[in-house]
Amino acid sequence: MDTERQAPADLALRGREVVASYLPGVDVAWADDDEDLVEILNVAGRHRRIRVSATDGDTWLLPRAELDEEPEVDDGWWSFVRIPRAAGREPEVYLARENEVRALMLDVVAHSAAADPTRPVHVEVTDEAVPVRDRDVMPLLRSWHELTKGF
Repeated sequence: MDTERQAPADLALRGREVVASYLPGVDVAWADDDEDLVEILNVAGRHRRIRVSATDGDTWLLPRAELDEEPEVDDGWWSFVRIPRAAGREPEVYLARENEVRALMLDVVAHSAAADPTRPVHVEVTDEAVPVRDRDVMPLLRSWHELTKGF
């Protein structure tokens, strides 16, 4: 095991802090029972929900349990934060619409080795996580302005 990799709880906390830093001028909160969820509220009372996935490697492990539940809000967002292992490097932060990320997750699961044992495995889907890489996420990316416009 790579001893330099950060603990998942530390990654989640740092990922939330990075996402919050991209949202100046709004109230940011997260529920104690869901460390991957950031909720923002502007002064006019408008609400946004952003799911946070953080990694210090090449792959984000998205919670497969998200596929078993309906989204709580129609206009949810999903952020992808890569926390660099090297000191002094800035995190990478990406943003996508939650419904598009869920569609990606379903596609990854449908094309996994579990769905088709003859398919060569690029990433291993488990009962807990759906791994996605940059090449999966890049086509979905949106700007932070789109998240906050009219907000």
